[in-house]
Amino acid sequence: IPYLGGDDVTSIVADFGHYSTKIGFAGEDSPRARFRSEVAVQRKAQGQQTTKNNSSDDSCNNRSSDRKDPISSIQYDFMSRPLNFKAETDDGWEPFNPIDPLSGLLRMCDDPDHPSNIMFSSSKRNYSESSRKASHKSEMINKDINKNNMEIKNNPSFLPPLWTHMMSHGLTTSLLSNSKKLSSTPILIAEKSYNPPSIRQQMTEILFEYMDAPAVFLARDAVLSCYACGRTTGVVVDVGHLGSTVTPVFDGFVEQQGIIRSPIGAAAMDEHVLQRLDKHVVAKLGRGKECMPLYQVRSKDKNKRADVFHRLTRLNVATAAREELALTPDIGYDAQEHVNSGRRLPKYPYQLPDGTLIDIESEERYNITELFFGRDDGNTHVREEYCFRHNKQSEAAALAAENSVDSIKSTKNGINSNISKETNSASSQPSSSAPGSANSFSPVPMSSHPLPNIICDSAFLCDRDQQAQLLGNVILSGGGSCSEYFPDRIREEVEGIIHTHTPGWKVKVLAPPIPERSVGAWLGGSILASLGSFNEMWMTKKEYEEVGSALVNRKCP
Repeated sequence: IPYLGGDDVTSIVADFGHYSTKIGFAGEDSPRARFRSEVAVQRKAQGQQTTKNNSSDDSCNNRSSDRKDPISSIQYDFMSRPLNFKAETDDGWEPFNPIDPLSGLLRMCDDPDHPSNIMFSSSKRNYSESSRKASHKSEMINKDINKNNMEIKNNPSFLPPLWTHMMSHGLTTSLLSNSKKLSSTPILIAEKSYNPPSIRQQMTEILFEYMDAPAVFLARDAVLSCYACGRTTGVVVDVGHLGSTVTPVFDGFVEQQGIIRSPIGAAAMDEHVLQRLDKHVVAKLGRGKECMPLYQVRSKDKNKRADVFHRLTRLNVATAAREELALTPDIGYDAQEHVNSGRRLPKYPYQLPDGTLIDIESEERYNITELFFGRDDGNTHVREEYCFRHNKQSEAAALAAENSVDSIKSTKNGINSNISKETNSASSQPSSSAPGSANSFSPVPMSSHPLPNIICDSAFLCDRDQQAQLLGNVILSGGGSCSEYFPDRIREEVEGIIHTHTPGWKVKVLAPPIPERSVGAWLGGSILASLGSFNEMWMTKKEYEEVGSALVNRKCP
């Protein structure tokens, strides 16, 4: 059923990333709004206090097992000043990111370690009349469990207000001027290429039920990056904040078997830059000093905020420094040889927020991006350490989810004693694909190899007949790939690898200008949604009401 909204209807294109969210209108060259995805939240105290501000690990990962109190309020402006402005404290607040740091997928529940949306998962729903009755009984069960403080939320209550803010931010003026509302505007969402069906279906339900969208389309971000470069085939290298994802795309479809992830992304570079800045500050101002964020510079007493927010603001300083300082060296670069040879660039003067002027050596600028390419012991150890940390956190999260599933099973066995076996199988048994569980999505390999090797491995996992075409279009996207000479280094190293056995293959790296490269997936979505033939591809609300959310897996491949 084609979506017939009229010629004056402009669809919204949204790309939710871990670091930033990009939202705008289809057909435009850049998003109307681009802002941080992370927010500060305050939770309703139930029993003992659950907010902890002393763990930097929890602040970055947001996976603390004791954070299960529901969110009571959300604050979006939290980087420039303390949240309790008069008292200059952050008591009762904690950072929260709607993107899961381990999977890179959009969270469908408030508590990342608790499979709270097992009953909300529609991956096994049958949209017959009897199944709808079973679903209604399941909702009654959810209410009973909530009364027993089992903290199972039938609806992911934190997402609608967050999404409403994201959709409204930067778009409100345009919508009001044209007498439009979000409920009358179709929405295209850029999603991860390895997003599982269960999460896709829940995203669809939220968009139709809570956002009241008239039509929805979920597009793979790697495919959209291809469209942004005018291609339908290629290996897409998305260097994001949490890490890098290499995805082969052939004729507009993702080759799932070739997706490989790397833990090295913009966040890893920011950590490295922050360490170097701290060393320069200590060398210039003395022991015990550190790079001071802007909010602390403005404070009269130079007081620190809670550790969680203090670290986030310091990483903001590192991000600004990385964007200005990072350089990509030529192939075969060796840091020690570079120092010994004396072939150095002039020192780069850089001013910190507190006015301190430091001189950055050329090898320090090169070492920022060498995390992606370096084959020396130091860079290899860093990549392996990030992989080990990621795997350890994944195992802990999977174990916590399994324990939660077991507790839910035991509770529901008592509640479901008067419900028929057919109803139990349709609506009350936990789905193995429920988000938050150990099997919430098909595992994507995490590699500690240099990025050029991962690109070749990704192409070689596809059919032999596809490999030459894939490596002939290596497409760069993501904010982490925006350093100078990054595309040239990728091309040289990939050529060096594949020409050892197939010298006839041609390697071409497509890297749009930096402003477009950082929003590649959004730009591809803007192009796709503006096509006249795209009206037949929308999943309309009428189709959703007739078939259900499972239709998204057929209409949005």
